[in-house]
Amino acid sequence: MTRKGKMFEAEVSKSLKSIESVEPYFFYRRLLDSARVGMRVPADFLVIHAGKARLFECKSSKQKVSFPFRNVAEHQIFDLLEAEEAGAISWLLIKHSCRKPTVYAIPIKSWIRLIDNPKRKSITWDDLDKEADTILRKNKDNMWELWSLFILD
Repeated sequence: MTRKGKMFEAEVSKSLKSIESVEPYFFYRRLLDSARVGMRVPADFLVIHAGKARLFECKSSKQKVSFPFRNVAEHQIFDLLEAEEAGAISWLLIKHSCRKPTVYAIPIKSWIRLIDNPKRKSITWDDLDKEADTILRKNKDNMWELWSLFILD
């Protein structure tokens, strides 16, 4: 994991903490990285809101043109999909740092549909604009308006 990736995870954690401070039916935990616990973990964050579980896997990239599919490991896709089959909602949060910092939220099943084309090895940022929800920056403290991901269902 890159330093930028860790910074993005810290931003997501701070954003979730701000929701937790005002929302009574909200719980989140940052799951330790696989390398630290010696076993595979399903995502970066476990969030429960109003009895519904969500998993967030965070990715970041400085690539100018596109986001490489290889940046999301096969086991991460499998774990997020398996969690969905058990009733959770699984999201990939992808931060593009090259131009104006932007965060995209894409459900795992939508991601699978995108990567199912063997001719493609990446998705352009312009296509991701169309395929994913854009998460707005909350303020200059590197926080994101993640609340929209909890009012969609």
